Amino acid sequence: RFAKARELFRLGLQLFFERHLRGCAAALVEGLLLEDKALPQSLALAHLADGPESCVFGSIVEALREEVAATEAAEVELERALLEVQWLDMQMLFTRELCERAQAQAIYSAAETHQQRWFDLLLSMDDLARKTTARHGAASAGVAAARVDKRVLSRLTLVQAQYGANPPISRPPEECAKLARRAVELWPADIMARTWSARREDFEALVGSSAAPGTGLLEADAPQLRKLLDRLRAASAAATATAP
Repeated sequence: RFAKARELFRLGLQLFFERHLRGCAAALVEGLLLEDKALPQSLALAHLADGPESCVFGSIVEALREEVAATEAAEVELERALLEVQWLDMQMLFTRELCERAQAQAIYSAAETHQQRWFDLLLSMDDLARKTTARHGAASAGVAAARVDKRVLSRLTLVQAQYGANPPISRPPEECAKLARRAVELWPADIMARTWSARREDFEALVGSSAAPGTGLLEADAPQLRKLLDRLRAASAAATATAP
């Protein structure tokens, strides 16, 4: 999976340089859906001295933003939203590093500025994810369902669960759990959604049964397989202990 995602990111970068923006967006989205951790440094790296503007991924998103403005196609808007969310997430990581450096150097005014910037990015990311899922969620079950990629809707729903507990959003835990379950409903085969939802049924879908690990969504040699298998066994033991 990692190798396939890395190849999709390489293809997306090549298509960007060739100015095939629609193909670039499609390749990058497929790569993110497959394994976002495979994003190469050539796309993700930003220089602290030059700011986020030095990141190639940000340049791609900016170019796609202008391209999407000329169309109202649902699939194009969903692709753009997922790439925008990824870019906001990357900027949050960059901003957090700047904040930590300022704190370490006792430049507290700069640290506060970076912290506020992090909050602003978080709110922008959550707002984009909420509005996009609200706009396209109903269509995913209606006559326009063929034009709505439920995998993208799932990821945009999941990001609201992943970051929702952070202030200033401060989403209640039960609401975050509900969003994670909704992400699984939209895309039952998604490893990320299943891992975040973290119910017994999710662990079973990921690893298979306790007696036959490696028969689920994860490959038999996946590094997280043993940890998730332990969580499945713990969930199974807890369910047995509470059974009447």
